[in-house]
Amino acid sequence: MLKHDAMQLLCLLAVSGSLLQAQGCGRAASHVVSSTAGQAGSAAHDPMSERPSVDQSASPDTPEAMQLAKDDRTRSPVEDAGTAGRLAAEGGSPATAGSAAGASAGHSGAGAATASSVPPSPSPSREPPALSLDGLDRPMQIQTSTRFTLAEGPLWDHCSHQLLFVDVNASTIYALSSDDKLSVFATDTHNTNGIAFANDGSLILAQMAPPGHIARRDKSGQITLIDPPGPPLHTPDDVTVRSDGTIYFTDGEFPPVGTLNLGPLPVYGFAPGDSMLTKGGTVAGPNGIELSADEKTLYVDAYYEGSVVQFSVAADGKLTKGKALATGLTNPDSLCLDAAGNLYVGVSTGLQVLRPDGSRVGLIPIRSVQGTTNCTFGGEDGKTLFITAWTGIWKLPNMPIPGLAWQADRQRVQCTP
Repeated sequence: MLKHDAMQLLCLLAVSGSLLQAQGCGRAASHVVSSTAGQAGSAAHDPMSERPSVDQSASPDTPEAMQLAKDDRTRSPVEDAGTAGRLAAEGGSPATAGSAAGASAGHSGAGAATASSVPPSPSPSREPPALSLDGLDRPMQIQTSTRFTLAEGPLWDHCSHQLLFVDVNASTIYALSSDDKLSVFATDTHNTNGIAFANDGSLILAQMAPPGHIARRDKSGQITLIDPPGPPLHTPDDVTVRSDGTIYFTDGEFPPVGTLNLGPLPVYGFAPGDSMLTKGGTVAGPNGIELSADEKTLYVDAYYEGSVVQFSVAADGKLTKGKALATGLTNPDSLCLDAAGNLYVGVSTGLQVLRPDGSRVGLIPIRSVQGTTNCTFGGEDGKTLFITAWTGIWKLPNMPIPGLAWQADRQRVQCTP
């Protein structure tokens, strides 16, 4: 223990210099800095005491449904080897991003997160805390005077310290301040659903309005179509951006904007400068989409299959469809990940939380007649979970693990013009 404490102290003193990498501090240093930055309130839970709720959409006889959080299975820690692909172009890692404020789309004290030009060298990983849903079964609904018709696409804006989300049917992007004040961020978005930040701070929009498109909204508010030539799109649903600028999106066909299509539909990807749109595979009802920390796996919610499907991502960005990570989910809509690789999947009754191996941690319940649509992590420490569910927005502060996208966006997204 004395040796461990001395190493943590050394890492803390060296966090701003190259000594950090030289001493092999890695995530140990980021944990120390995170604690000193006001995250002491997120003490680790005792995994032996965890008994979170289980998604009732799963059969009670399946091994997944019987899993309890005290089951200390092997998890996928966020480590330098697992984050190099997502952040190498900008430098740093989700761990070191978490040390500055908590994780993936947060802000620095000056309100600007700029990227380092020197990628980090590999260093030893640090095991993240075991995930427990104990005490996390009562999300708070945010009260607003606006009633939404299809709230979706939540995204933390670390440059402005606010939550962005969309009302698909109203073609509007809203901003929610840290004190829950609502304002209009953008209008006439052509039924935009999923949104994501590009490296330069512009917004990438999945526009469902027929004909569907992928568009970029720059910081001046100008919207430009950016999807390269290819098959006509249906109703693009969700979008995510790799650290090298490659854009991946799902092209489902969903009411109320589109028509009901239960058949297999494509998942696409394209890199900056591509002359053609590349299909990566199909699933029935492609919906939510997210990258893993190492950017080697793309998770896609197959709404009509009731599953989360894994796609392998090659170094050149090409996709290969793999097997389902989890099945038996009721209407899996969109999803988000935390920095330990756990998945939070919007289902009919709330957020079904999965470990990186697909086993179930439990259910975060949301009372919504029409189901839960999406989620993201935000706040100053990346540990507030925001949840959209058609007509409302919920939040759950003090999550034990910050968000993965919160960390990645904090490092790669530029706040200054």
